[in-house]
Amino acid sequence: MKDIGEFWKKIYGEPGVENCLLFQTPLSLRSLHLMKHNPQIGLLRSRHPLQSLRILINASQGAREHHMPYLIMCRDSKDYRVFRFSSLARIGRAESNDIVLNDLNDLAISRHHAYVEQQEGSYILFDQSANGTFVDDERIERCTLSHGTVFRVLNYLF
Repeated sequence: MKDIGEFWKKIYGEPGVENCLLFQTPLSLRSLHLMKHNPQIGLLRSRHPLQSLRILINASQGAREHHMPYLIMCRDSKDYRVFRFSSLARIGRAESNDIVLNDLNDLAISRHHAYVEQQEGSYILFDQSANGTFVDDERIERCTLSHGTVFRVLNYLF
């Protein structure tokens, strides 16, 4: 995926730069750009592993802050989705997962493929699959995630 670096740059921005607030819906890079410049809704980066959200509602009026981790899923560099979660995010093709990978007929994706769990202030990625979860093209069983870590479940990037 040639443009994935540009996508991450648009999402994470440069240090100290306001970014955009995203929800669990399909997004285009154009909609990301439009949301980034909405004065009513803002997102500031934090230094938390996996980058927790600071959601500022009506930022110009000193609104309330909420912290929530999220995963950005990318498929075929066209379909982007953002999933907010609290302390556990389950990933797989079964409908009972928090993040359902839509390839129901692709048995290479396990029903319960992987999960991300908060443990002592860090977020840990665990693989539960037969076909693997990959970080930097290396198969992992367990990996501590940090800001900008990209992992892959078949043709899905997170």
